[in-house]
Amino acid sequence: MTKDELSQCVDSCGDALYGFCLHLTGSRADADDLFQDSFLTALEKVGRIRLTDNPESYLMGIAQRLWMNQKRKEARRKSIAGLDSLEERQELGEQFQIKEVREESPEAMTIDQECYEELMSYVRKLKPVYRVVITLYYESGKSIREIAGIMRVPQGTIKYWLSHARKILRKMMEDAGYDR
Repeated sequence: MTKDELSQCVDSCGDALYGFCLHLTGSRADADDLFQDSFLTALEKVGRIRLTDNPESYLMGIAQRLWMNQKRKEARRKSIAGLDSLEERQELGEQFQIKEVREESPEAMTIDQECYEELMSYVRKLKPVYRVVITLYYESGKSIREIAGIMRVPQGTIKYWLSHARKILRKMMEDAGYDR
C-alpha cells in the first residue's frame, strides 16, 4: 500500500475506526489520540497493508493493540504511583451516543438512550479483552473470524470470550433489575 492508498483508506475506514476507538476508550479526547496513533502506526507499516485484504480490520487490530498496551502501562503505573483507574476517568468523560435515529416518540427514544447508556456503563466495567470483543462484534459488526484476525487469536477463543462477556453482562443487568 502506498501513502496515497493509505489516505484513501483513512477516508473509507476512518469513521468506523473512530467509532471503535471511542467505544474502547470511553472519551472523545482519548479516542482522538488512539485514532491518530493508529494511523501513525499504519503509516510506519504502510508496506505491510494490502488493499486486497481487509484494511479496516488491520487498522482496528492496530488500534486494539495500542489500546491494550496503554491499559497495561496504566496498570503498571497505577500499581507503582496509585493513579486514578480507567473507570474513574471514564465516569468523568463523555458518554456514548446512540448511532441509530428511529422514528419513535421522544419518550421512547429517551428510554432507549438511557438503557443504552446503562448497558455501555456495564460494558466499560468488563475486562479489556471482553470489552474489545463485545465492541467489535456488536458495535462494529465484525464477524468472529474477522475479530480473530484482528486480535490474532483462534476463533474458538473469540467465541468463548464473547459468550463469557454476554453471561457477565446478563448477570449485571439482572442484578440491576432488568428482566430477560
